[in-house]
Amino acid sequence: MTPKFKRITDEAYATAKKLIEANRDKLEIIANGLLEYETLDGVQVAEIVNSGTFIPPAKPPANLEPMWPRRPERRCRKIPRNPCRRNCRTRHSLAVPAG
Repeated sequence: MTPKFKRITDEAYATAKKLIEANRDKLEIIANGLLEYETLDGVQVAEIVNSGTFIPPAKPPANLEPMWPRRPERRCRKIPRNPCRRNCRTRHSLAVPAG
């Protein structure tokens, strides 16, 4: 290791250590928030860094509806109450309904 490289890495290490020690309380708030909520929004992290306070995220509603409605089951027009051959996995019976 060259002396110049060693000096640069030692200075970077000292700067990083000084920053971590100076902001230890904020790092602990972020770590505890991540342990409790698993994710933090960028706004929440910025609030912690700027003011040192943590605002927990809002809890989602308990009864969430799906974003997309379920597709209705397709029915065969010729044979009532049986799925269409093109859109199903079950086979139609070969008997033709009376009527």
